[in-house]
Amino acid sequence: MVANCYPDEHVFLLGCSSSGDFNGQVKVCFEKNDENLALSLSEELEKLSNSLNQLNNVQPFMQSLDPDTLNYIFDNNFLQRYRSVNKFIKNIDDVRFESLCAYYVSLLGCSDFRVTRRSSDQGLDFYGTLPFNKYSFFGPVSEKSFLIGQAKLYTSKVGTSEIREFVGSIELLRRRIYSSETYAYQFATELKHYTLINPIFISSSSFTKDAVTICQKVGIRMIDIVKLITLLTSVKDIFDGNNELKDSVFYQEILRIKIAES
Repeated sequence: MVANCYPDEHVFLLGCSSSGDFNGQVKVCFEKNDENLALSLSEELEKLSNSLNQLNNVQPFMQSLDPDTLNYIFDNNFLQRYRSVNKFIKNIDDVRFESLCAYYVSLLGCSDFRVTRRSSDQGLDFYGTLPFNKYSFFGPVSEKSFLIGQAKLYTSKVGTSEIREFVGSIELLRRRIYSSETYAYQFATELKHYTLINPIFISSSSFTKDAVTICQKVGIRMIDIVKLITLLTSVKDIFDGNNELKDSVFYQEILRIKIAES
């Protein structure tokens, strides 16, 4: 069994067949019969499949779903890529994971994206800018806005303490309050009291129920391991003909991301 810090969708995608029925595959993946879980998984994965199609204009990975029998067909290329990216993430360190998250936000429409410094990062790990009139994961924007994020390479769920710390870090950044002026970020000079900031928290696991509640109330976009990997599977250039992630190529891709200027 996979540790329960991960979303059920992740457990399912790592263990399911490319075709079958959700009830039968739930028994395989979770070692129990649970019709409610099967129905929930079918609905959530269908939503995820459609959202990927809308964002990156790629074919939905769920090729068919019978709402009565819950029989499904997944794109096998997607499953192979998903599992390959998962292996990659399990073997990277915190520094590379932060760079991976900065790369991820570029796929969300950011035209400029960077990681923060390795030490004294002021509670922020990466940022990106969304240009004028750009449609992205955050919808259409009429003026330049900022996407500012936190990355956690966790094997446990993200809790409320991490979310509260992140909220405080963004507020301090907006006010340009640093523990030392040497730790200031150049991009923060562009932040005004009316500047739109899209906070995003990316985790290699998932979020506790209370953390989800706080994020929803303050407008933080949560990206768990399932959403993270799913979008990465749409970048065809980083996979070989067998749908295995080209690790060395991808390492070079994420390590080229620049560090935010002070």
